[in-house]
Amino acid sequence: MTEQYTQTVEVKTSNADKAKLLAGIALLMLSLVFVILGIMKNRLYLIGFGVLFVLGMVLVQIFESSPSEFIYGISAKSLVIAKKNNAHNTKRIACIDLEKVVRIERFLDIVSKNDVIACENPSNLGVFAIVFLDCVKEDDEIKQIKKRALLSPDDYMLALFAENFQDKFVGDEN
Repeated sequence: MTEQYTQTVEVKTSNADKAKLLAGIALLMLSLVFVILGIMKNRLYLIGFGVLFVLGMVLVQIFESSPSEFIYGISAKSLVIAKKNNAHNTKRIACIDLEKVVRIERFLDIVSKNDVIACENPSNLGVFAIVFLDCVKEDDEIKQIKKRALLSPDDYMLALFAENFQDKFVGDEN
């Protein structure tokens, strides 16, 4: 097995997210007009500045927090899944011990609340589900539950899965 392999999956920014960014920038620019009006005319315009500024910052923050790419890193012992957002901040969303992998299969189901979504669209044909055991603490007890990580691996990563998880790989080879 390759010692380490990293794959990056780009996520297309939706038109709604782009519109939120543009609206946020427009509101921030408009808030500057209210600062000038507040200084020149009446102090009540400063309330309008505050409202527009906060609204603009919220819309820009929504755009910056949406994912721009997912990074899959596989080594001999673990699979690490990270999410990079439009502000270029990277956050690890899952670290899967390869010994706890139950099976790897093509994803043909619906998304549940325990799923780790690390792909652009879970309904695409190239999405695979890695079913693994995860420890969860409930009522002072540690329980193992099955979770799924949904990802879009490239051909080389699929070949690594097929090679190393022959008994657990349920995907088709094409």
